[in-house]
Amino acid sequence: MNLRLLIILFSAFVLFSSCRSTKKVYNPPAQSSFQFDSIDSNGDGNITKNEFQEITISEKNDAIGPSIAFGSILLFIVLCCFFARRVSTING
Repeated sequence: MNLRLLIILFSAFVLFSSCRSTKKVYNPPAQSSFQFDSIDSNGDGNITKNEFQEITISEKNDAIGPSIAFGSILLFIVLCCFFARRVSTING
C-alpha cells in the first residue's frame, strides 16, 4: 500500500512540476526578403498577380524532411517494443 502511494505521489510530482516554464519565448515567423528587380520579371515597375504567385509558390515549406524524421522515430519505437516483447516472452 505504501509503495502504491509513493508511486502515485512521485508521478503527480513529476507530472505537475517537470513541464513548467517560467520564461516565455516569442519566436516570430521567419521573413524572406527579395529584391524588387528579381520579382518584377517583366520590368514594368509593378508586381502583377502572376509575379506574386511565382514567388509564393517557390517559398513553400519542405515537409519531406520532417516526415522522414517522424517515420524513423516511429519505426524505432515500434522495433523497441517488438524486441522488448520478444525478449520478455523468451525469458518469462
